[in-house]
Amino acid sequence: PGLSGISNSFYGDESKALFGNVAIELIPGLTLNGGYRYTWDKASLCAKSYAPGQGAFLPDVDACEATAGAFVDTVKFSAPTWSIGLDYQATDHVFVYGVVRRGYRTGNLNSPRLSSTGTRPLAEFQSYGPQYVTDYEIGLKTSWRAGDVHGRLNLAAFQGDFTDLQNQVSA
Repeated sequence: PGLSGISNSFYGDESKALFGNVAIELIPGLTLNGGYRYTWDKASLCAKSYAPGQGAFLPDVDACEATAGAFVDTVKFSAPTWSIGLDYQATDHVFVYGVVRRGYRTGNLNSPRLSSTGTRPLAEFQSYGPQYVTDYEIGLKTSWRAGDVHGRLNLAAFQGDFTDLQNQVSA
């Protein structure tokens, strides 16, 4: 009584990207910044579960992939991300900026196998896609001095708008 089975899960992730950034001074103190990145992601999973009293722990992914009935899958995703902003160094002590960015979080695979032979009610949830965010930020950075007292005041406001948000669901 109270015995649980054995579950083996081996995840693999690979990410490759090309990126670049450029800064152009438009007028003294005012700089236009732009960045672009393209990312390719690959996620893999090998999972095998055994009922109580059955099977054993698998030492590595190769042993998992060689095991009959193991769930083995790979998914690939890719996306561009970017950033564009303006920086203004108004004085030696006052810096103002604004930026818009697009971000990406890769998708992945769920374990264990969510479908069975014949009926596949959960098959659509075996993998999940990427999520994206577009964020907007404006800010002010200052430094000041009053006699022997030095100080800094930094203010920022930002907002992020998400699409295809990834949410964890537990049952």
